[in-house]
Amino acid sequence: MTEQIQLNRAEPLIAIGNIYGEDAARLADFAYEFDFKGIEWSVAPYTSDIDLLKQVDLLHDFEVRFHLRWPGIEFAYADSRSKAAMDLYRRKFEIIAILGGEYVTIHLGLGRIDCKELDWGKAIENLTALVATGSELGIKVCLENLITNWTSKPELYKQIVKQTGACVTLDIGHAHVCYMKQPGKNIYKQFSQPNQGRILGAHIYHTEIPGMGHIAPQNIVQIKERLSLLDSLPNCKWWLIELTRPDEILRTRRICQQFLAVSAKSSQPVAAN
Repeated sequence: MTEQIQLNRAEPLIAIGNIYGEDAARLADFAYEFDFKGIEWSVAPYTSDIDLLKQVDLLHDFEVRFHLRWPGIEFAYADSRSKAAMDLYRRKFEIIAILGGEYVTIHLGLGRIDCKELDWGKAIENLTALVATGSELGIKVCLENLITNWTSKPELYKQIVKQTGACVTLDIGHAHVCYMKQPGKNIYKQFSQPNQGRILGAHIYHTEIPGMGHIAPQNIVQIKERLSLLDSLPNCKWWLIELTRPDEILRTRRICQQFLAVSAKSSQPVAAN
């Protein structure tokens, strides 16, 4: 008798971000209309605690993760500005914990920051401290790869993650920018393989162009290789479509769904004697 073995394969949840700024009600309406189950809420740095609580309360029907995208508010500054950044991060972590948040994505060297303004030792020390603070509050702190500074270099990114205990949000658009600078190298695997178990989410779009921002994929071919890498990761079950135009978001979701449908077929039950 032939027994069917079902491979254990959970598809990622496809999420959207703050496409309407801080208008959580409008965002919720869009998510309801188009059946999105997940929202990655970008927290503005100086939004009051009360306003943040009110905003996220409107998203109670969705799985919510948090994104602290704060250009220039830098915990790795070599001078006293790093302390101010740490204080702000810790305060927002506390509010996110009250909201029940379990995942936060942060950045190192975001914005027009010269590496000369940053201090490696301070970066490791402070990110380690943020990871510890997050752990105490039940939050996994994920470091996103960027297109400039240390986290744009796979080897340095790996070192930072390893030394601090941070988890990872893998931005495949940023990785593409890094790939275009070194097209002969397998940059995508260099970002993903050393951090496989620590990658808890991904940002999905094709690439980033200065002055234009994030660019949506035109077809599955443009991002198939990267989606295949994400799909092979054991803990990467959150795919944020990091675009702002509704039509591009919906088209990109269709591309992701097309990819996942094909991938699922290749993971059908197999026969065992």
